[in-house]
Amino acid sequence: MNIPDTALTPATQASRPVDAAWAPDLRPALEHHGIHVRDELMLSELITDLSAAATAP
Repeated sequence: MNIPDTALTPATQASRPVDAAWAPDLRPALEHHGIHVRDELMLSELITDLSAAATAP
């Protein structure tokens, strides 16, 4: 997945981390690097990836 630079921002105290059930190591890794991904800025990429996965044999 190509993550746009605008979707990656420094983590702040105002950020509310969320666990990803499909990737339990994701949250700790992002916290370790001090970043969070603003998923609302990646909506088109997420939909494309999910659509491709849904139609894959």
